[in-house]
Amino acid sequence: MSDLFFAMLSIFLVVLVGVRGVFVEDTVARDALAREGFTNVRVTDRAFFFVGFRGCDITEAVRIIIVATDPRGVDVPVYVCAGWPLADTRIVYRLRRETTII
Repeated sequence: MSDLFFAMLSIFLVVLVGVRGVFVEDTVARDALAREGFTNVRVTDRAFFFVGFRGCDITEAVRIIIVATDPRGVDVPVYVCAGWPLADTRIVYRLRRETTII
């Protein structure tokens, strides 16, 4: 009985860690961009599964793809990577084929 319990608990924890990005709201990304001077923020997509392989760090829970106007007045596509529950947000610029982290 205890082996079955630990197997089920392990599966539950793996699933919880895999989908923890569901708990992060888009307002987290909007607030992070507003602090950096971005305006006209439009969320175009979000991913919460395997974000470590999609341009974010392996410790982050969600990648939110946004098109926003940067402080220079140029519309740029950016990723906002956020952790849950304890990590902060990170803005990752997508410029052509190179990535710049601010």
